[in-house]
Amino acid sequence: MSPNTLYQYNTITALLHGICADGLLASSLANYGTCGIGTISDLDGEIIILDSEVYHFPSNNSTSATTTAESPAPTVRTPTPTERIPFAMLTTFQPTHSIPLPRSYGPLTSQALPSYLFSQALDGKRNHPLAIRLTTTFTSLTIRVIPMRSSTKETLATCAARQSISKLGPIEGTLFGFWSPQYMAGLGVPGFHLHFLSNDKQRGGHVLDFETYPATEPGQGELEVAVLGRMEMEVPDTEEFGSFGGDIQVPGGEEVHRAEGLVDRVENRVYG
Repeated sequence: MSPNTLYQYNTITALLHGICADGLLASSLANYGTCGIGTISDLDGEIIILDSEVYHFPSNNSTSATTTAESPAPTVRTPTPTERIPFAMLTTFQPTHSIPLPRSYGPLTSQALPSYLFSQALDGKRNHPLAIRLTTTFTSLTIRVIPMRSSTKETLATCAARQSISKLGPIEGTLFGFWSPQYMAGLGVPGFHLHFLSNDKQRGGHVLDFETYPATEPGQGELEVAVLGRMEMEVPDTEEFGSFGGDIQVPGGEEVHRAEGLVDRVENRVYG
């Protein structure tokens, strides 16, 4: 795959409809890029790909109600080569922009990330897909891991109602993910879709919220961003996709963001 081409397998809409049992072999992910995000068969946790290494944060298989208090961060494992990946976004990441962390107005937060990026070197790129990588120390970080679905009838949204949330910090690690413009709704998550891996490779998951330390000197933490000019979309050629039995309807934007945990619980604002 050529550098800074977005490869995507399946759509977020299909996951919302419960099409998530089959997919790519985990061993094939390296064919499509060096960095990315995804999930594993039956939504059993979250995946991040960094420097061609695949890390899986499995669920605890709990069927209990949503965890809102602090909970233990998930254990990281390497998927076996034959495990299936029903959704993935990858790119051969080569940064086109390096943007210093802010020094003048304090720490960078998840809420401020879009306006900070698009007011800096990425002015005029809001309607381009982007890949973003940030390695730094986070004062606080909130991640979630979605549980494995309990039956083939359970969808992403219902699994998300049982998600396990961990609040970490201070912690050193790397965020990686993608910015999808609004016109890509239905294919991906409009706005930012980010996953995290700690430097010790012991903790990680799907990012709900974060805050960094403010930079105190030049070169102290940079956002690496790649503008993605091409996209390759692979539609699943699987039995469950072909036998869905109707149109795979694109849901409302807020339904997608709720399933991805990206609606601010206090102010009801969408992250991104």
